[in-house]
Order: sequence, then C-alpha cells, then structure tokens
Amino acid sequence: MALPSVDSPHSLLILGGEGQIGSALAALDWPGWTVTALDRREGDITAASTAQAILRRRPRVVVNAAAYTDVEGAEADPAAALRVNARAPRQLAEACAAAGAWLIHYSTDYVFDGAKPGAYVESDAPGPLNVYGASKLAGEQAIVASACRHLILRTSWVYSGQGSNFTTKILARARLGQALRVVDDQFGAPTWAHALALATQRAIGMLDRTQAAGPALSGIYHLSAAGRCNWYEVAKAALELSGLTVPVTPVAAAMFGAVARRPANSVLDSSRFAATFGCRIAPWREDLARCLAGADQSRSNP
Repeated sequence: MALPSVDSPHSLLILGGEGQIGSALAALDWPGWTVTALDRREGDITAASTAQAILRRRPRVVVNAAAYTDVEGAEADPAAALRVNARAPRQLAEACAAAGAWLIHYSTDYVFDGAKPGAYVESDAPGPLNVYGASKLAGEQAIVASACRHLILRTSWVYSGQGSNFTTKILARARLGQALRVVDDQFGAPTWAHALALATQRAIGMLDRTQAAGPALSGIYHLSAAGRCNWYEVAKAALELSGLTVPVTPVAAAMFGAVARRPANSVLDSSRFAATFGCRIAPWREDLARCLAGADQSRSNP
C-alpha cells in the first residue's frame, strides 16, 4: 500500500501496521481521518524513503508502531537493535519536525532497571539492563532532541489474541497438554494491544482538537494496564479464562539462563496520561478476559 496521492487534512500514517499495536490501530474506526497503515515491506522505518515520504505527503500524525522487540536477539546483534530502535526513530522524528507532523512512538518499561519498589513515573531516571532497553531509550532521546511534536508512550508486556506473544505461546503449549514453568519474580502489567490502540486514538483526537495547546502536550507518557502481577499470575489467569488445565510451576527467572537481564519490577504509573488525555487502561485481568473472549477490536470505546 502506498501513501495516498492527496493527503486529507486529517491524515494518519501508521508504520509497523503488521504488528500487534499497528494492526490494532488500523482495525479501529477513524471517522473523518484518512488512515494509511504500512507494513515493513511497504514502509521500512530504517529506509530513507520512508522519511522522504513523510516530507512529501505531510501527514497530520505519524504513529511508529514498528520496533526491534527480540530482547535476546538484541544481545547477539546490538547493531540491528540500534538501527531499528534508535536511528530509525531519529530519522522519522526529523522528518516529522520538517513536515509539521506529530510523531507518536511506543517505548518500553525496559528502559528501567527494576530496582524501584513501586511503580515508575516519567521523571524516574532510566537505567536499562539490556541492549533492547538501551536501544529504546536511545530512540526516545533522539526524538526529544529532534524538537518534533511527539508523544512517547512507554508501555509494557504487550499482547493480543493473535501473533506471537506470551499469552498465545502459553495457550498453544497448554492446548498440547504441555506442563509449564513460568517466571514469578518479575513484576509488571500485561497490556492488551487493542486497549493501547484505543488510548492512542483518544490522545490523537485531543491533539487534533487542541492544536494551539498541542506543543505543550509533547513528552513522555507511561501507558499500560492497571495493576501489578508476575508472569506466573498472567499464565494462570490465561489458562483459567480459557478453560485449560495443565501443571504450572512458578520458577525464578535465573532458572532459564537468559542472556538478557530483565527488570524485576517494571510496573508503570500511567496517571500522567490519564490526567492529560482523560483515558485510563483497565486492570490487566479485565482486559485479558476481554481479549480471550474475542472482544470486538474494530470499534472504538466512548
């Protein structure tokens, strides 16, 4: 799919349209907007042609839902992670600044080291433990330095009913009758891609309605499901909600011998986003139930 030949005054470009968040965004109703969602083949964020297309078409809003998300792979190939998660966002941000477009970019809870006992707020100092987190932090810094109008949305443990994510992998193994061992010493909040898309849509609507005050809204926001849990609790909930019964053993993360270190606590406080945009993502278990029940992802909530 190519960018439209004539841009609408309300044009939205979604990059990473094949991913969990990008496809959830594209599935929403967007009254009054011209929406173009590009996958990696059509809109590779690392290619100069994508930034040039932004300059040429001048969309109102660009959403970057593309990223290098293989945490273990980033340790083996840091150059690839930096190319996608740091250099590409810099190119996009510079193009958006020149085109007068808003850039909405998704970042991660893994920019933090997990040492804080409570939920992280935006003003907490980052300290990533792994290459993936460091590359995402570098992307954030590049966007801020570009001076483009932006929303950087840090989220956590994204999942959906399709594709490859923690929930779908757990359920696939359970349906084969396999016993599970799941980490119980890493805490965060799983965030449904559909809920994240709805909140993003709400923010875009406010940016459009308050253009004069828009630049004041630029910045970093935390945006994840409410609540706190560990991966073991997510697995148990997913099995229960799906009516599946297999043995599940809680284990320490160290038992898996992962190369990349993960934060023990990456719970995000989303109060700033809620206060600014009047929207809060539901508690994680409620959204997990909606997701596994096959809730309609093509409609926007009020």
